[in-house]
Amino acid sequence: MGVELESKLALHNNSMEVLPLTSTFDFEVILLNAFGHELKRECRQASSFTEVLDSGTALDMVQVPAGMAQLGSPETELGRSDSEQELQVVNLPSFFISKYPITQAQWKAVALLPEVDRSLELEPAYFPGISRPVEQISWYDAIEFCARLSRATERSYRLPTEVEWEYACRAGTTTPFHFGETITTDLANYCGEHHSSKRRRQGNWYSGSYGEGPTGSDRKETTAAGYFQIANGFGLYDMHGNVWEWCCLHSTAAGEESELQPLRGGSWKSSPVACRAASRWLKLAGSKEAFVGFRVVHSTADNRPNPEKLLPREISQSILSNSPVSGNVTIGNITQHIIVNSYSPDHTQSDG
Repeated sequence: MGVELESKLALHNNSMEVLPLTSTFDFEVILLNAFGHELKRECRQASSFTEVLDSGTALDMVQVPAGMAQLGSPETELGRSDSEQELQVVNLPSFFISKYPITQAQWKAVALLPEVDRSLELEPAYFPGISRPVEQISWYDAIEFCARLSRATERSYRLPTEVEWEYACRAGTTTPFHFGETITTDLANYCGEHHSSKRRRQGNWYSGSYGEGPTGSDRKETTAAGYFQIANGFGLYDMHGNVWEWCCLHSTAAGEESELQPLRGGSWKSSPVACRAASRWLKLAGSKEAFVGFRVVHSTADNRPNPEKLLPREISQSILSNSPVSGNVTIGNITQHIIVNSYSPDHTQSDG
């Protein structure tokens, strides 16, 4: 693989900031037809940089190119919920996002760093394995991880916004999955069997297939990061399934445990409909589940969020009182219009 090293300078907050030294890497992408059959497979390249966390652990950060893309889901998309964005075109600057969900090895390396605002468990995961994604961590834990990593590396890290996450997941596609019109358990870790929810009194029934695609296996656990060895068009792995990923909806003050924050991507126990690129789930920021993890973003375009431009603190009260909330969220230099409803897509799409 040819390696192209480059160093750039960017004007940031009226000072010169050295951008990370990047190299190119190769990866494979696959396109499926509506029945889950492979239509095309090709090799692509992307740029990334590596953050060394300790002597045996590194964090690969992939450069997502700047661009304009259509996000959200049409009303005709199978499994669409009212909490999802309507179709919209967004224009984003380039940013870096972790190639995989944060692994248990990466988590432990950062959790050993000095505390910033809160303590972190060294080994919180239900499914142990240094290459598996970390899970059973709250949104607040993920924020603390980013704070420790930022201080140690002197480079800003944070959770992705929902716009950034979906833009990165789609990688230029407009289909429900970056693989195409459907998904299979040969390419992603989700529940590919028909099942009923044990957590729903009404006994909701969930399909193990999407559209005209096939059913598949139910692994009932996480898989190692990059297990399927197939990326999306930007070179990112595990964007559908394995673990739901915390994103950032708005700024949260310490101690506001009632706040809700968004999850994206679905998990190992989700139905395929919940793993779509547009699917979203609002969950209590303090909750910890064996199917919830996260990945991180670094953007040289970031400015500190202006609290005056964020949604009001009453958002959680409005949600809990079944009142929709609408407004603009500004994080860095990205402004996202959101509409928050009082329920998650899980009420029709997934049981985890």
